[in-house]
Amino acid sequence: MESKTGVDEPVTLIKNYTVPADEAEYFVDVYRENARIMSTQPGFLRSRLHRALADAHHEARFVHIAD
Repeated sequence: MESKTGVDEPVTLIKNYTVPADEAEYFVDVYRENARIMSTQPGFLRSRLHRALADAHHEARFVHIAD
């Protein structure tokens, strides 16, 4: 596949999410389904979701890293 941007190296996306703690499991389920779909796309290398060890103020925090 030829790059349309002139960049031939992997690109890393890092995104933070904060969701209500009682919706955290649903968020993870949706993430998994989206990652499954994206894994079939050209250029996809990997996707990882990290969750903070402790929830803050009834919120769950996540960091999504994709290449």
